[in-house]
Amino acid sequence: MPRVSVDQIIDDLYAGTLDRSAWDRALVGIADRIGSVGALLFSVNPTAQVVLRDEIYRFDPSQMREYRQHWIAKDIRLSAAMCVPVGEPMFERKLDLKQSWESSEIYNEFLVRNDVPHSLGTWLHRAPDKIVSLSFQGSCRRGPFDERDASQIRTLVPHLRRALEIRDRLEAQQIRAETLSSAVEGLQFGLLVLDQRGCILEVNGLGQDLLRNEPAIRRERDHSLWLCEPAGAQLRALLRTDGSSSGHSGGVFHVPRGAARQSLSVLVAPMPSVPFSWTSVEPRWLVFIFDPERRVAPSVDVVRRDLGISEREAEIASLLALGFDLPRISRRLGISIHTARSHLKHIFEKTGARSQGELMRRILASPACYAAIK
Repeated sequence: MPRVSVDQIIDDLYAGTLDRSAWDRALVGIADRIGSVGALLFSVNPTAQVVLRDEIYRFDPSQMREYRQHWIAKDIRLSAAMCVPVGEPMFERKLDLKQSWESSEIYNEFLVRNDVPHSLGTWLHRAPDKIVSLSFQGSCRRGPFDERDASQIRTLVPHLRRALEIRDRLEAQQIRAETLSSAVEGLQFGLLVLDQRGCILEVNGLGQDLLRNEPAIRRERDHSLWLCEPAGAQLRALLRTDGSSSGHSGGVFHVPRGAARQSLSVLVAPMPSVPFSWTSVEPRWLVFIFDPERRVAPSVDVVRRDLGISEREAEIASLLALGFDLPRISRRLGISIHTARSHLKHIFEKTGARSQGELMRRILASPACYAAIK
């Protein structure tokens, strides 16, 4: 089988920033060019002793577990390798281990036994918070690596380092995006992103539910946002401003849902304009939709801990913050109105609040309203 060209390996390295199969192909291609059994890419935070990346190519994973659990502490190559600059290939002869290497325990009892007694490696990154190493193992039949082998990977090291840096940045952004997406999905209000024409680009879970189930709001066939009048006309007028006027702060609309139901509240805010040279789609508006019928009580547990009151007292305080009066609270909790008043009195004594209004303000300004539970 012909060896992969250097140009193809470089192409695969950069393609591998987005395509894992291309990345794997590049590492295996390098191993084949130098006659290596396989490759190991290892990244660790030495301060926290946390493995950040562990990629094994054409090796038995059980051998690597054995190495890391037992032999890594006895590998005499590691201390010598720390003196080698980042990006410079290194092999046993270059590390000047002399007679100590072939008489070492790791060489005879682990590497020779698994037919990988030779290695060619390089540091791709070395800092107090992260060390990244790439190494290639050679069999007994292949023999030791030398300077000719080192020269083959030396030209590839800058591309390896750059491609790995791009991979790390993309993965960090992906993690950040997934974290933010998870947080947005948990919001207790609908959140939509519109383009400059008012078409929906993104929507969270509660927003999807509102679009499906509320007659007063929907996604049109052209993906534009429709609101029941008069809110629809107000939204269209706001969209015509394009959000570009100086100091424009958006608008607040109330979407009627019939006499028997409370209106939806819609807050529309302009997003900062960002030029998109490769697409005509530009996110321009954030739309927040609040349904008063879907409000959830502030977290009882957080209210309890924040105010230093009992669990039952926290339940009452939480319902007060939602606008319930004592008769409704007593019926909801299955207690008498006298018991509810007694609990409220104890809440005032423990918190120092002098009125229900003051108590509600304390709860609404506390972490309890940000830790609401469905």
